[in-house]
Amino acid sequence: MFLGYGAGGRNTIGSRNAYIGGYAGYYGTGATNNTFIGYGAGYHNETGDRNVCIGYNAGYNSTGSDRLYIDNSSTGTPLIYGRFDSDYVTINGKLGVGKNPVTHWIEVTGGAWCDGLVWHDVSSREYKENIESLDAEEAMETLQGLHPVRFNYKRDKED
Repeated sequence: MFLGYGAGGRNTIGSRNAYIGGYAGYYGTGATNNTFIGYGAGYHNETGDRNVCIGYNAGYNSTGSDRLYIDNSSTGTPLIYGRFDSDYVTINGKLGVGKNPVTHWIEVTGGAWCDGLVWHDVSSREYKENIESLDAEEAMETLQGLHPVRFNYKRDKED
């Protein structure tokens, strides 16, 4: 199914494709099982199969198979890129889980975050309720149950 001016324009033997948007999948002469949504999405994918490109010019220069592109440009590093044949997804930007990321590569509701090297579990009164002191007996039981250790990270002996 082709919808949009020039969508699937050079398609000759490809089949089971859905191209929606002007010039989507334009060079898809022998491509099969692709889904391209957006102006110029998958434009140069001549024979690649099982691709998904979503957004203006997403996957514009891609010629492979089993790819995922989500972006609004022809960049080679789209906001979201994936390989269906290898079962991986790359996010080329910040990721927020339950929140909009502001400062760090990964930010999670509740305060935890990752700077790209280290995961930081944040503990703050801001995210807690019903905070009560332990009595002496509870404190001793808790302390006796701990198994404190010292260590160095293998990657950085000083840390």
